[in-house]
This record gives sequence, C-alpha cells and structure tokens, in this order.
Amino acid sequence: MNTVINCYNFSFNSTEDTLHFASNEGKKRHTLSIHLDSIIQYSKRKEDSICIDFVIKCKDQKWRIESCELIFKNKAILDELVDIISKFIDSQKRPKKLAFIINPMSGKRNSLKVFEKTIKPVLHKFDVTYTVRVTRCKDDAKRIAAAFSRQKYDAIVVSGGDGTVNEVAYGMLVDCNALKSNTIPLGVIPTGTSNNFAYILHGTLDPLTSFLHIILGSKRSVDVASVKDSNNKLFAIGLNIVSYGYLSDSIQLSEKIKFLPSSLPYVVSFTLKLMSMKKYACSGRYSKILNNDPYDEVQCGASCERCSQNNFLDTSVKNLAESKLFNLQLNLHSGECKLSPKGASPYAHLADGCMDMLLMRDISLSQASKIMQESSKKDGNVIVQSGIEAHRIKKLQLSTKQHSGTWMVDGELFKKCFVEVDAYRKCLTVFGSGIQRS
Repeated sequence: MNTVINCYNFSFNSTEDTLHFASNEGKKRHTLSIHLDSIIQYSKRKEDSICIDFVIKCKDQKWRIESCELIFKNKAILDELVDIISKFIDSQKRPKKLAFIINPMSGKRNSLKVFEKTIKPVLHKFDVTYTVRVTRCKDDAKRIAAAFSRQKYDAIVVSGGDGTVNEVAYGMLVDCNALKSNTIPLGVIPTGTSNNFAYILHGTLDPLTSFLHIILGSKRSVDVASVKDSNNKLFAIGLNIVSYGYLSDSIQLSEKIKFLPSSLPYVVSFTLKLMSMKKYACSGRYSKILNNDPYDEVQCGASCERCSQNNFLDTSVKNLAESKLFNLQLNLHSGECKLSPKGASPYAHLADGCMDMLLMRDISLSQASKIMQESSKKDGNVIVQSGIEAHRIKKLQLSTKQHSGTWMVDGELFKKCFVEVDAYRKCLTVFGSGIQRS
C-alpha cells in the first residue's frame, strides 16, 4: 500500500531512533511513525518529496513491506530528513551481495517456487545482487557452503529445512576436524518439513519475513554444538538438538515407513517406540553449569539480555552413573514450534554457551505418555513433569554398549557407541531477531 502524506514537519526521537510525521489536511490529521531500522530504502522522486520503503510488523510475528510518499513544502526540513535516514542506513552495512543455496527436494519441494515468487522480486526491487546454487544430492550443501564461505559474499542464504541448514552451517564452520570462526552470516528461508531453527530465529515460518530479516541486516549470534566420536573425529554439528534413545529411534523408524501418507510415518513410529519402552545401558559424565539453571523461567527472545552477556560459565564435572536410559536429548534452544508451543526446554537460550540436557531413565509408560501430551499443550511445561531430569550443561561424554542405539543430530542419524558433545558460544552469526515476547 502506498500512503501519501503532506507533511508540515517531522520529529526525530534519537533515543528510540524513531521518526514521527504529521499533517493537517482539512479536518483530517494524518500521523505516521517509522523506526529507522525498519527502513529498507528511500528515494527522492521530486524536489519536494521522498518515498520510503519500510517494514511493518503484523500479527503472528510476520513482517511485510509498506511504502509511503512524504511531501514537504519546506525543502530544508526534507533535506534534514534525508540526512538522518541516509546516515543511519550507511551505518548498518546491510547485505548487498548474497549467495543462495536451495534444496529443491525439501519439504513440499517448493523451494524454487518460493524463491521465484517471494524472494526474487524483493532482490530486484532493492538492487541486491545474488548467486544461486541448487543442491543435487546429500552433502552437496556442505560443499557449496564451504566454497561460498571462501568468497566475498555479504551473506549465505539457505532455503530448505533443518537438515539442509545444518549441512550449510557445517560447510561454513568445520575445517580440518575443528570448528572455525566464520565472518559471513547465515540467513534461513524455511521451506523444509522440519523448520525449528528458522522458527526460533523469526517466530514464524513465513518465507518473506525470514528474508526481510536478511535485507534489513537483523543479526544475532547463536551457539553451535560439536559432536565427536571415540577417535575425536568431529562428525557432526548441532544447531537444534542432539538426542539418543526414544526420539532418535522414532525418527529412524519413520524414515523406513515414509511411503505412508502425510504425517502418518511420525505418528506411527513415535507411538510404536513409545509402546515398546526400550531402554539402553549407558554411562558417562557431563560438565554441569553451576550459575545457570534450566528451571529459572527466563525465556530467550528478541533483545535477550542473557544472550547479550558474556558471563563466565562456572562448571562442575558430574558422573552419569550406568543406568537404563529411555531418552536423552540436548537442546540448544527452547525448541518452540507450532507442534510444541513452549518447546521441550522452555528456558534454554540461543547464545548463552549452554545446552539443556533432558534425561528419562526410571520412567514408566504412563509417565512418558504424559510428557508427550504435555509437549503439545499451549501452556505445557515438559521439564517439570515426573520422570524428567533437566540439567544445564556445557559438555557431555556418553558411552553405550556396542551398536546399542542411534544418535540423532538435527534430524541426521548416526550409529556411535561413544559421543562427546560440546557447546561453543556464539559460534555462528545468523539473520534473525528471535521470537518477539509480548
């Protein structure tokens, strides 16, 4: 929608970086407020007017583009406005050269359609140059991302689900069996079956909203987990979750029955594995965070105070005595999504250098069933349920009996009898403001 306002003046709140416009036309009074960081671009079409394209925040955490034309009788006032806007935009260093990695087979296989219909028009409208590479096979995204990260791009953007996002992050961050620093930020367009990482960054799975975070240069850092085997080989990284036991087994079974329609593979596999209540003998140790607690009721979100800090993490090594384990999962963030409104770890944070470890050991079928039901409730809180142990940790080492189960890292499955998982603080820069809390 293009709004035209004849302005007699404007005011600028430098504390909030907000522009306020007003006009009196007859009996009508028009007012408009625009935050500077929501302005995408401006142009002076005439001597007495300026056109501004900016982002507005709608319901359900979605963002949309608005345009307005502001007409001034006083040229000096118009020049002052242009000066404020131009200085702010120049200071932001927003991305103007993007590298896209698109997985055409993700989710409903509409990634290319989303790019053509939703993303491409915005790129052209705002004069953003771009390169596109389409993945053809497994691990292709890793190779493409590694190559892009060595070139001079302002950002790498991935279109796909959690699995594709993980592959791209791996290609950007892993070098010679170690995590490396990477100055190129990562943008995520959710087009997969599972899009938990995108949801936690944007509070929605709307592709346009995700892309507008990139266009505006809205960035933050997130933690990454390294996952190593008994030979100290870094075989995977985690952005969302690392699990062993029930959850991993359920995902593994669902892969075998993908021929079933819609969400039936997940419904069937999770139900069958829950009914079997299979448990695995394991032992290990973990570095427990002493000055941070998974029950503290402090939620992560936009402008998160805890994530912005760089506090020293006081840890203590604890033994995980040999026991029969039903499920273990390490959550790098809350895991909020439409299916689990509060997530498995409602108070986990994106960038505090910690993981929330949830253990289910001495647990009955009725307890496990209640936990699964609780996770789907709008006000459900999994970690306070009977049968759940929650610990905030920095590192985990876990040994299992030979070939006695499957590990799952962001949806990818691995057979390992020993795993070491370590959280690295603010290892990856991404585009996203986090979920807006009311």
